[in-house]
Amino acid sequence: MRQRKDLIEIFSTFLQFEDDRSQGWAIDPRLNRSMTRSIQVEARGSEDFWAIYWLRQYAQKSAATDRALQQEIGHLSAYLQETCFWAVNRVMPRVSSIQMKLSDCFQVAIADVPKLLAAFDASKPTGLKTYANTVFSNCLRDHLRQRREIDFCTDWGLLQKISRKRLLDALTANNFDKVSCDRYYVAWQALTSHHSSEKSPKLRSIAVPEAQTWQLIEQSYNRDRKEFPHLTAATAKELEKCLLDAAKKVRSYLYPTVNSLNVKKGDDTEADWESDLVGNEAEPMVYLEEQETRAERQTQQQQMVAVLHEAIGKLDEPAAQLLTLYYRDRATQQNIAQQLEIPQYTVSRKLSRVRETLLKEIVAWGQTTLHIEPTSDVIAAISPLLEEWLESFYKQAKHPEKS
Repeated sequence: MRQRKDLIEIFSTFLQFEDDRSQGWAIDPRLNRSMTRSIQVEARGSEDFWAIYWLRQYAQKSAATDRALQQEIGHLSAYLQETCFWAVNRVMPRVSSIQMKLSDCFQVAIADVPKLLAAFDASKPTGLKTYANTVFSNCLRDHLRQRREIDFCTDWGLLQKISRKRLLDALTANNFDKVSCDRYYVAWQALTSHHSSEKSPKLRSIAVPEAQTWQLIEQSYNRDRKEFPHLTAATAKELEKCLLDAAKKVRSYLYPTVNSLNVKKGDDTEADWESDLVGNEAEPMVYLEEQETRAERQTQQQQMVAVLHEAIGKLDEPAAQLLTLYYRDRATQQNIAQQLEIPQYTVSRKLSRVRETLLKEIVAWGQTTLHIEPTSDVIAAISPLLEEWLESFYKQAKHPEKS
């Protein structure tokens, strides 16, 4: 991949792929004109100067809609192309048995730029590339993990794993009317009530229901559909067809086709690169709920932080002291053991227990508020985020003036 040197190119071009290899840079005419005009005003600006400039422009308009922020997001997305490319290159060799190509993975990661910018602390603009590198890597790893899980699921296993909200979101995204949505929902409810996952050690490998189970599903559907006056009776065969179609719709909704950012739409003056980002119409399956408005996401983050603050406040004095020594004072486990006059292995065990207590609070909140099932994968994904939050929280407690 040729590294870009020219400032206008850095902030207005996007990486092109051919046969899954990078094949140069495609110019976005609208962004090119915008950057050219800007440089004419401030000709001495460096790459860092313009990254900070567009970040500040974005921050000033942060209350606006994504469409109003399109120019700022476009310039910053162009700026982060190399960062995303190398983040994807580092992640892919470590993930086995994936069917997605490098170009697919790149588009999945770069699609997270709008959310990345919304979460980034604009008061520390020089750390954008470092922050983006972490976000791109985590986004791709989570996408591949979830996709691999969904790809391994049978249709019946997938229907057992999804929530009511995700089913209805998938149907709505496929333009199903209310009658059809209700019919699919009642059928799905009958299936999950009678096709027990206890018969399979792994939920994703559940096989098609047996004839006796289909009779129970049919009876359950025809009983429950009476609560929906517009629904008619259905046979087991009709319900099977309905449920298989539901599984197909859910699978395509969770993982829509990945399109390139470089696809042009008509006259370049009207080109809307952002509309080709993966996830604008249907987000991938992630452990934190899909497609929220910026205000809703901020509210959820605030709620989660409040849960952690409350959980820390409930800790007994020894546990609270342990966290303070370890995270705020940056003491090693050996130093803590000497200070508290206890064995080092006891310090390690107690730290693990305190982290587990906080993790349970977050998982319980996510299950209640966002309807996220506390699977081992979800817990594994949250654990490092909790560790980062604890370090940040106690660092601010030590230096409140910097928070």
